[in-house]
Amino acid sequence: MQWLKHWFSRWQATELEASSTLAPGQLSRCQALLGTFVEVHLKDPEAAADDKTLIAISQAAYQAIERVQTLMSFHDPRSKLSRINASAHIAPLPLTPELTDVLRQALTLSQLSDGHFDITVAPQLIAQGLLPEHRSKAEQQQPVRGSWRDIELTESSGRHWIFFKRPLQLDLGGIAKGYAVDQALDAAEAMATKQLGADHALQITVNAGGDLRSNHWQGMHVSLRHPADPQQLLGCVMKNCALASSAGYFTEAATQLKTEKTSAIIAPHSREPLALQQSVSVFADNCMLADALTKIALLHPQADNLIPQLGGQLIRIDQSGQMTQGPSRADSI
Repeated sequence: MQWLKHWFSRWQATELEASSTLAPGQLSRCQALLGTFVEVHLKDPEAAADDKTLIAISQAAYQAIERVQTLMSFHDPRSKLSRINASAHIAPLPLTPELTDVLRQALTLSQLSDGHFDITVAPQLIAQGLLPEHRSKAEQQQPVRGSWRDIELTESSGRHWIFFKRPLQLDLGGIAKGYAVDQALDAAEAMATKQLGADHALQITVNAGGDLRSNHWQGMHVSLRHPADPQQLLGCVMKNCALASSAGYFTEAATQLKTEKTSAIIAPHSREPLALQQSVSVFADNCMLADALTKIALLHPQADNLIPQLGGQLIRIDQSGQMTQGPSRADSI
């Protein structure tokens, strides 16, 4: 959803929100966060939850997402991630629990995928105009070279720390949106328990531009976009509680006036943008994992075998709209 990130960058002072009460015990809300539209859908099968309670539950979800955005936004020069990018090569910096969770998962996937998932590709995204340049003119004269292997995570005195062996620029855009969805669902469930009691089965779905997680996913039907015609939707049944998708159609739409094609997917080994001719979607038991695995699905030559080993189930859609479903982890064992 890179085109939306650029659109919203011009409207940072405007909060776009829509909400509607569908029926007693139901609520749907939409806000502009994470460079996309974030929808929260709530449904009480018992129709016992009133509007005030449902709004409070949905607000807990949005507050969780706002915290992740504040910590991990590359676009915001005041974010914790931006401060890490600016000075973690000088001395170790402390991490919040949220950043620790995301960075640990990212580095684990980097190792398991032989570096085909790499959060150090921000310089290539900056060069394409897909991310802002925060460095000074003098700093820009020094090329940023390095990989995930140059990131050190340590624990000392009960805190987690990060250090760069050389200057790096991390971009968590390939994993943080999924993590934000997970945090939002957890926060909504916690607030639902507080407001309604532990035995009350409120149905909750959080959808951030196609990164989706639901606590009532069994039998749920979702729509996946056709890679050649994103207005065309293809039906699919949820295979797990979380789903994420990656494709190139919106990046191309945002840059169609440029003479050079751009891509938000960077091949870490060559550092070249990947020309996307397909879309991939991954089901997993959490959205952070699903989000990250979509990049491995696009980049790793043995992705069809690797994705189920890493805990995902892959769906590919080619330019003709043909959908191919890969095995689950249980099927591959």
